[in-house]
Amino acid sequence: MRAEESSRTSSESERRIAAAEQRVAAAEQRGQLAEQRAQAAEGNAQALARQVAEMQGRIVALEREVATADNVRSFAAETEREIASLQRDLRDARTRLTQVTHERDRLAAEINDERDADTTHQHAAVKTGFDPKPRRRSTPPSTSR
Repeated sequence: MRAEESSRTSSESERRIAAAEQRVAAAEQRGQLAEQRAQAAEGNAQALARQVAEMQGRIVALEREVATADNVRSFAAETEREIASLQRDLRDARTRLTQVTHERDRLAAEINDERDADTTHQHAAVKTGFDPKPRRRSTPPSTSR
């Protein structure tokens, strides 16, 4: 019996040792897998950190572009206001030019009317035979006696 018992105990111990060795092997395997996952996670973390840095750089570049676009928009609005002002000034100048042209034409017509009136008076004076300076006759009038 003792041999049997001893054999049973021995085989029980061997099974326990084998089970323990399997658990140790499984634990080692899990540890290796965990280490591999940790290394992969570290690699992923580094890749993500690079992506974050790149994205932050992109954000800074986009913010600069937005600021530039705002400046361009502001400049365009100011330019449009200046153009509108210049267009109003041009319209006013054209209106004043039209008024001055009409005034010039009116004055020119008045001058022409005055000249025509003077010319008409001079022609009338010539036609009536009025001579402001009496002239002597070159031959005396003949007297018939």
